Amino acid sequence: MASVVRKLEEHGAMGHTIVVAATAADSAAMQYIAPYSGCTMGEYFRDSGRDALIIYDDLTKQAWAIARSRCCCAARPAARPIRATCSTCTRACSSAPRV
Repeated sequence: MASVVRKLEEHGAMGHTIVVAATAADSAAMQYIAPYSGCTMGEYFRDSGRDALIIYDDLTKQAWAIARSRCCCAARPAARPIRATCSTCTRACSSAPRV
């Protein structure tokens, strides 16, 4: 990612560029929301008549984050759903047994 940003800076493109990135080291919440955030920003520019280009490198981490959050935050049968923040959900998933 750093090399892409560096190349954009070299060519003066960062003045009209938004980079949204979530790496494998980022939290599951960031990996989940980053593609949606980038898409929303692109839609804003498209809807206001400006050019937009969205590049998705790899969505496997987002799919993993979705599965992980569903696993942790889904209500168990016969249990009332519990509201949880993403950080609570992430901590719970980290200690959850692997199936």
